[in-house]
Amino acid sequence: MNLKISVISPSYNQDQFLERTILSVLNQNYSNLEYILMDGGSHDGTLDIIKKYEKYFAYWQSEADGGQARAINTGFARATGDIFAWLNSDDRYLPSALNCVSEYFQAHPECMWLVGGGLFVTPDDKPFGVPYRPGKIDFHSVCTLDIAQPSVFWRRELWNQAGGLDPNLSLLMDFDLWMKFIRLAEGHIIDRDLSEAVIHPDQKSSKYEVESMVTKCLIMAKHGEFNIPLETLSRPIKRAYEFDRLFSFITRNPLYRKWRDSQYRK
Repeated sequence: MNLKISVISPSYNQDQFLERTILSVLNQNYSNLEYILMDGGSHDGTLDIIKKYEKYFAYWQSEADGGQARAINTGFARATGDIFAWLNSDDRYLPSALNCVSEYFQAHPECMWLVGGGLFVTPDDKPFGVPYRPGKIDFHSVCTLDIAQPSVFWRRELWNQAGGLDPNLSLLMDFDLWMKFIRLAEGHIIDRDLSEAVIHPDQKSSKYEVESMVTKCLIMAKHGEFNIPLETLSRPIKRAYEFDRLFSFITRNPLYRKWRDSQYRK
């Protein structure tokens, strides 16, 4: 019998991607699936899409949820599966991914968490960048590489040991989780692409690039890793330098100084 897999999809105002995400899960035709959708109270067309497929969800809600990490934690608190995963509303599973994952966990009872490959595409399905192919999952690789989040699956016991996601994080909550996982158990690799992520301008990782890099450094420090790789720091340092140059250019400008002095005199 297939292991029960619980998939949580957090969503907020992404109706342009959501239906394909849902179908990528349902079209797995996996016999022992528990699918939970946690929407943060979207005000676009999300609710219509949810209601179209609601009979396939073990549970769904659409209400203010305190952010993505809290929504995912709440979803997993309801989950009853042997294997857990979350799939964001702008990501998709590739065909037969769940069967492949289940077979691996059943063949490797010692495996607590599993990482597969991942593809990246544009909103119109054109390949974007270089596919993610894990080479080794250890502390160093977790710190220096960006693991393809939708291609990660883990046992319920590991989630409970790790304590779930940090609800105070709005960025890189997945990276924080991997840091907890790698302290608890060795990560296994499956030589197969399991998911594809849609790259678009509204992604948090795209909109908040500098904040993401700084948050990554803070998370590493939180886990006791102070030897932060230079490549992790290089982008935020470069961007900070660019902002500093821009700010200096503005403050040295005589028009700015004239405006500033006029404000002080008020």
